[in-house]
Parts: sequence; C-alpha cells; structure tokens
Amino acid sequence: MPEKIREIKQKPGKIEKPGLLGKDIISTELLTIGEIEIIIYLAQKLKVFRDHQMSTRFFGTATGIGIFSDDNFNNRCSFLMACAKTGIFPEIVRLSEMFDKEWDYKLLCRIAGEADLIAIYDEDESQVEEIHVKGMIKYLDLCVQNNLISNRPGLINFRSAVGWPVQALTDLLFLKDHFGSLKTLKRKKITISWEYSPDYTVSRTLPVSVIRLFSRFGMDVHLVYPPGYELPEDAISNALRSTKTSKGKFRQSQHFKKSLNDADIVYLIPWASTPFSELSQNDSISFEESVLVSEENTEEVHQGFNPRKWILTPKKLRLTKEGKALVMRWPVSFAEQKTDIEISGNDYTELNLDIHIAKRMHLETYIMSSMILANKFPNPNNLLQEIINNEKNL
Repeated sequence: MPEKIREIKQKPGKIEKPGLLGKDIISTELLTIGEIEIIIYLAQKLKVFRDHQMSTRFFGTATGIGIFSDDNFNNRCSFLMACAKTGIFPEIVRLSEMFDKEWDYKLLCRIAGEADLIAIYDEDESQVEEIHVKGMIKYLDLCVQNNLISNRPGLINFRSAVGWPVQALTDLLFLKDHFGSLKTLKRKKITISWEYSPDYTVSRTLPVSVIRLFSRFGMDVHLVYPPGYELPEDAISNALRSTKTSKGKFRQSQHFKKSLNDADIVYLIPWASTPFSELSQNDSISFEESVLVSEENTEEVHQGFNPRKWILTPKKLRLTKEGKALVMRWPVSFAEQKTDIEISGNDYTELNLDIHIAKRMHLETYIMSSMILANKFPNPNNLLQEIINNEKNL
C-alpha cells in the first residue's frame, strides 16, 4: 500500500465537516476558517489520488461553464483540467459575449439552466464589479425565483475585482506543503513586496487577497511597497482585524531591504500602481517625482522608489532568515538583471524559481477541483474515502 494512501486510510475522519454545498465561492473573506481548511485538505487529497492514478470523476452528465476574459489561456487550462479531474463536461464562453453594459439576462438563464457549475475569470477592473460577479449572483437568484431554472448552479469566482480566491488559496496550499501544516505557518514572517517588472504587472486584487488570507492564519505579514502602489484602506483594515483573532501580526512600510530582515518567506508581486483618482494631490506629486527620478537612474529617493532597487538580489536575500527564505514570485522579465539573480548553490536561482512557479500553477488545478467537489457534495471527503475503501489492493 503506498505510504500516502495508507496515511489517508488510517485517518478517514481528519475532516468530517460538511462541504460548501450550494455555497458560491466569491472570496476567501466570505469563507470560514473551517471552509478554507476543507478546500485545502480536499485539494491535497485529490493530488494524492492523482499521483496514484485513482479516479475522482464523480459526475456523469454535469456541465461546467467557464466564463473567461478573451485571451486568458493559463486559467482556461486550469478550469478544463479541474473539470476533467472531477468528471464535469466543460464549456468555455467569452466574457465579452456575455455582457454589454450588464449581463444578458436571457443568455445567462439559458446557460444556468444547463450548467451545474459556473466559473468566472474577469481581468478587467475598469468595469463595475456589480456588473460581473455580483451581477451574476443577482441574476442567477432571479432565475430561481422566477422558476426559469430547476437547480441553481454554483458560482466560483476565479478572479475579478471582488477578489482572487483561487490564487490566494493556491498560495496557501503551497506554503502548507512546504512547511508541513497550516499550524506551522503561525508566526512565520512573510514579506509581501511589490516587485519591479519592466513589462508585466498583475492586478492589485492579488496582494489584497493574499494579505487578507494569510493574516487569518496567524502569520507575521509585512506588506512593503513604493509610493503610488498603496492598497485600498479596507484591505489593510481587514488584515489588521484578522490578526487580532489569529494572534498574528500585520504591518506595512516602504522600506524593501528592512522588510527582509529574518523573513521566512518573500512573496514578490509586480502589482499595478494605484489609479491616479485614488491618490491625494500630495501623493500624486511625490509619485510623479519618484517616477521621474527613477527614469534618470539616480539613487533611491522617496523612501527607496527607484524601481530597479525593488529587485531581490543575492545580497538582499542574505538578510532573510538564515539567508534561506522561501521565495515566491511571478514569471516577470529580468532580461537586464539576470546576473543579479543567478547564483549557484543557493535556493534563489532561476531554475528553482521556475520550479516554484510551476508547482503553484500545478496546485491551482487541485484547488479548483476541490472547490467544485465542495460546492456540489454535502461531504466530499466521504466520496474520496469510499474510493479508498473500494480499492482492491488496499
């Protein structure tokens, strides 16, 4: 009997709480700690099943609809693979085909009538969020109230202006795998920093989602960014409230090097700058001055915002705990700084960074699969346990 399967069989009741049956998964803030643990645990269990070629296709005729921004290949793949793992037949719809100024109610009702699950990925934050995720919830409920559909499909928010729960939970699962358990994350110091990237940025929804989630698990979260890259005040206040319950810490600064001191984890995210309308007049002036100075390639000003100074070099990495912090980052371009990050004999190499990125992308599929099972079954853990019990060789 494989060791991992033996361990699971010996502990069938590790999580006996019910799933998230019928509950839309919109953001991690709307999930309890128990519900988050269910998603994480199921994702791990699904991966073990896959590693040992054990099927988890529980659906026969179910259909999953993925509504995606037009050119989003990676997340479409994750959705398709998650559907394959759980046995759902997938269909992809372009987001631009679903709405003009609001959802096409007739089309949405038609889709909802045939779908058992709907996942949405919307990367355009210029749109009002009610038009998308919250608008979809409203219209799905209307379909049920008016008896237009017999069963309301569950809704999973892959990513939108409301939040990025799939990626945040994937990162949490990655940390759990690396450190051994969610309990060991307590009091681990994680520096979540803006990272300079000349040609790639992600939405501010990502750092917002991860600081909200990690602060709920008792971590020492240090958010650091240059002027102009502030996160919304409600996200900061949310993280501060969470630390009171979890007995963790949350702080923010604009000093990249200082934030690295004794860090167990460094999470680098090239998030987009604060929209000009959200800056005060003084903030916007200092932001513009900082950009001008950085373009002239002079020394650090305005608390260190020469963008090139916001790169994790080998010298800066030595400031972290024992100089061996776990480094998480996004696939940004460092064509001009390759010599800064290539080090032999150290964890922080391009190869290891690529491996970490690949692992997180791989785990994302299992988080998505876990969400599908949790949404559709009252106790998905029992389903997986039945498979183990029925295995002839166990």
